[in-house]
Amino acid sequence: MDAIKEIVLLMPDSLIFGSFVLGTTTLSYSHIIFFFSLLESLFFLSGLQNIFSFIGTKEINKCSSKFHTFIFGDLFSSPSANNISQAVYLITIATSYFLNSYYNLNTELVVLDPSYTPTMTVFLLSLLTIAYAIIRLFICDTLESVLLGLFFGGLIGTFIYYQNIQIFGRDSINFLGIPLLRNKSASGQPIYLCSQ
Repeated sequence: MDAIKEIVLLMPDSLIFGSFVLGTTTLSYSHIIFFFSLLESLFFLSGLQNIFSFIGTKEINKCSSKFHTFIFGDLFSSPSANNISQAVYLITIATSYFLNSYYNLNTELVVLDPSYTPTMTVFLLSLLTIAYAIIRLFICDTLESVLLGLFFGGLIGTFIYYQNIQIFGRDSINFLGIPLLRNKSASGQPIYLCSQ
């Protein structure tokens, strides 16, 4: 049982470190952007924790791993503040980012396979996020911190996704590496796709 608890406690750091390792070893543009987006989300979390520490009471963090004492969140936020569950927040950021990416690439996926529907992807990612939040609730987080983590994670994850689209383009969210459809050729002429 302690091993499962440690896996749950280390999952957010595994997500950040895994995106860094995957991005650098495969030189994947979208994974490197995702890594920096997760670090950016920790800045937002730090600001939110500071706001909530002035509004409400500070809760002591009971969710510390025995494996190590320093986590990525310690770089930008106070590890003693637990107003917003950092773990649920980061997992929700990732879920929101991936779901928005799949919806943005829906046109390309339908062209590649007309029978494609993103229903199962949306259902499974949402289910895993909610299951993780419930597990964290039973292990060490409070209901308030989990709900705030889900809310702000979804909101800021969507914001960061749209920010990356505007700054870096659609290639920055193309985790599947599928060819993107273009509306016009390099000379400005329209491209027509013919069905077979």
